[in-house]
Amino acid sequence: QDGIGIFTPVVIEMSYKVVRNDGVLFSVVRETYENTGGAHPMGVKQADVFRVADGAKLLFEDVFTVDDAQAKEKLTPMIHKQMDEFTKANGLDDAYYPNAKQDLFTMWDSDDFYLTDSTLVLMWQAYAIAPYAAGIQEFSIPLADISDVVNAQWITK
Repeated sequence: QDGIGIFTPVVIEMSYKVVRNDGVLFSVVRETYENTGGAHPMGVKQADVFRVADGAKLLFEDVFTVDDAQAKEKLTPMIHKQMDEFTKANGLDDAYYPNAKQDLFTMWDSDDFYLTDSTLVLMWQAYAIAPYAAGIQEFSIPLADISDVVNAQWITK
């Protein structure tokens, strides 16, 4: 009860999906939805990628053969293109915050990525680079498009 005799319902839902399990990498995406009576419900998407051989968690820098800055430099124009496509597809002038493109990786949590058999997916949580209404932003980069900087062992043959 909220102190005046009215019960405020609370909803918390969690789900997961295995997006890669090929004997090399095990990649799982978890989604949490919470409605605890605030202005609107909140969703969070989290991912973990593990090396099957030793069970160690794969870090973002482990994906690449180049340093972190070079990897982000390679990914940035591809993400910017997808941001422009999202904005256009939704009939908006701009779906993102004014400095979202220039501050892209300063607003990103390096745990917010996963690998499928063919893509690297980077996620930005609600409010990070766009208003809540835009949702969690996910950008899928085909591994074939970044094969020159991705560790070859993560690319499926």
